[in-house]
Amino acid sequence: MIRFIFLQNVQGKTRLAKYYVPYEDAEKHKIEYEVHKVVVSRDRKFANFVEVSATDGRPTCMRATRPIGGANRTHP
Repeated sequence: MIRFIFLQNVQGKTRLAKYYVPYEDAEKHKIEYEVHKVVVSRDRKFANFVEVSATDGRPTCMRATRPIGGANRTHP
């Protein structure tokens, strides 16, 4: 079940948010902070999609199913 979707910029400011489950404002802020912390510290082989566990509420990065940017692209 999708509980929320949001987009953040590099600095962690939420630009678009849609919550499908009611949350308190403090809870929303905590979720957004935790997700940003996970995405910023991720390795390049992980996608920018984050899955939040239903049991403990901790966000974790989802591993990309294919190389990000294509197989022939070289990174500086």
